[in-house]
This record gives sequence, C-alpha cells and structure tokens, in this order.
Amino acid sequence: EEGRLPGIATAASDEDVPATRENDCDLPDGQEASKLLKFRVTCNRAGEKHNFTSNEAARDFGGAVQDFFLWKPDMTKFDIEVLLNIHNSEVVVAIALTEESLHKRNITHFGPTTLRSTLAYGMLRIGSRKKNWDLYPSCLKEMGRVCRPEIGKAVLLTQDKKCFAKVLLNIHNNEVVVAIALTEESLHKRNITHFGPTTLRSTLAYGMLRLCKPQPSDIIIDPMCGTGAIPLEGAMEWPCSYYMAGDNNELAINRTINNINHIHNKRHNKGRIGSRKKNWDLYPSCLKEMGRVCRPEIGKAVLLTQDKKCFAKTLSTMGHLWQKSHTVWVNVGGLHAAVYFLKRTSLSFNKITEDNENKEPAEKTKTEE
Repeated sequence: EEGRLPGIATAASDEDVPATRENDCDLPDGQEASKLLKFRVTCNRAGEKHNFTSNEAARDFGGAVQDFFLWKPDMTKFDIEVLLNIHNSEVVVAIALTEESLHKRNITHFGPTTLRSTLAYGMLRIGSRKKNWDLYPSCLKEMGRVCRPEIGKAVLLTQDKKCFAKVLLNIHNNEVVVAIALTEESLHKRNITHFGPTTLRSTLAYGMLRLCKPQPSDIIIDPMCGTGAIPLEGAMEWPCSYYMAGDNNELAINRTINNINHIHNKRHNKGRIGSRKKNWDLYPSCLKEMGRVCRPEIGKAVLLTQDKKCFAKTLSTMGHLWQKSHTVWVNVGGLHAAVYFLKRTSLSFNKITEDNENKEPAEKTKTEE
C-alpha cells in the first residue's frame, strides 16, 4: 500500500481472499454470519535473512487464523487486530489492546527523525529499572537498620520483580543451594578484559585462593596462569602476599599482561579524577574548614597532592591558620606527589572571622572615598 512504512504489512483485504474461503467455513450450530468476529493481521518484520515479505507473512498467518477460529477478515471495520512481530528468527504474536497505535501519542508535530513514543517510553523504563539495582539494596539496608530486630516489618510494592528478588538455584548432584543475587551482572568476569579458550572464572579463582588463606609474605605461584585470573584476584583481595605467574603459551602470557595493565590503568586513571583548575577553589576552602574544626596549637593535618604549585600558593595565604612542619616526596603510580605535614597555629578561628568582618566595612569606605 502507498504510504506504508517498509517492513510493515497488513493481511490481505477481503477482495484478495478467495471467495470460497468464507463460504467453505463450517459455522457452528446456531452461529450466524453477522455475529462472526472480524479481524486483520498486521506484520512488523525486521531482518535480512527472510525469504518472504511482510505481506506474505501477514497473508499466510491471516489465513491460518481464519481456518482455525472461523473469523472473517476485514481491513477497516475489524473487531480484533492480530500483531505479528518478526525479528530475525524470533516471532511474537499479540493482540492489539487499542484501536490506534500508540507510537504517535503526545506527538503532533513530526520531523524526519521523530522518535516513536513507545520506543521513548521503553528507553526511559529501562533507565529507571537500572537504577533499582542501586536503590533497592540501599533501601532494604536502611530499613533493616531502623526496624527493631524480630519485631520490625516491611511491606513493599514493586513492579520490578526481577531486580527485587533474583533467586539463584545452584544444583550439584544431590545438593541444592538457594541464594539471592546481590549484583545486576555476574562477577565471574570481573578484572578480566582479555579472554582465552580456558579462561578461569574470577569467582572460582577467588574461591580457590580463599581456601588457601593467604598470609602476608606468602609466595603464591600459578604455573599455568592462562589469562591471569588467580594472580589478579589475589593481588586485589590479598595484596600483602607475593604472586608469580607463568605459562608455556605465549598468547596466554600476553593476555595476562594485558589484564594486569588494564587493572593498573584503571587504578591510575581513578586517581586523576578532578582537575587542577578546580583545586584553586578546593584547597583554600578545605584548609579553611580544617582550620575551623581543628583545635589551635594541637590540631594536625597530613595532606597528599600532586598539584604542589596550587597547594604552596594556598598555604601561603593560610599562614594564619596552618604552619608547614615538613614535606615528604612520594611516587604514587608514577605520579610525583608530595605529603604535607601541617600544624595548627594558636590563632582562634573566631577571631579571624571577626577581623575579616571588620575589614570589609573599612575597605568599602575607602572605595567610596
């Protein structure tokens, strides 16, 4: 039909259906032709490997519906609209609940790239449900804190049943373990970005190490490291032990190195959150607030920063609150940083505030003169 979108078709009209189709139908006893339900089939198809068109799918499926239910096809004055959605090899059959499609609801002015209202709703719904994986655990945790043990009760209403209670059923021989998932995604691939044909699950590697109960200064050797799951989990969870890994396959060694570099870069970039430009506002307010809460002559502060220029400039303007005792230079992940040890001066913070308030009217008077 003219004006119809590609990939969307409707079952053939009454004129296209053979005349013998309706006449050959055996009506149930006492059922008149005027009481027959009228229907049409609308096909939405997506995919490139189909050897049929949307019109052909709607026609054949409409014929099958007519043969089974003895309904009468009608493209305009139909009682039921059957939706046939085909996506690659998946087929979904549904019944339309509204007379008109809802994909244009709330939209009156259209453009060449107007997003369907139904698709927009689906995107927003996915986004809101994704937040539930953080919301529900924190909510239940807080409710558990405020409710009295053995007495407290909670009644919760939710539509996102999958997120609220994802039950895990693990069956091994005659043993059954039932648990509740605490994360949205499985953790068996954590810390692994480069996989091989025999990659060990991170969760299994953690379990093996936990059985060993690594102690500080223990040396743990993985002679068949594969992608490095065991040393990576060990270094993340038991950093006080030493880990050695090796393999006779060069590809496995490269995968292990790449996974280690990924973890290193992830930690390295995590330490660079923020910007030096923001430090010029952050450092003065930080030292001022620390000077307010720390007791004069007794309070101490130990600060680590890479932006030594900004901190030195800030410290020079906060000499009435803080006095630098000494500086220790450190290397943090390849970054040349400094640790500053500061001591609180004897000047009261309230007195400094009063002096500043007295200075402001005097400066305004000079400006007016």
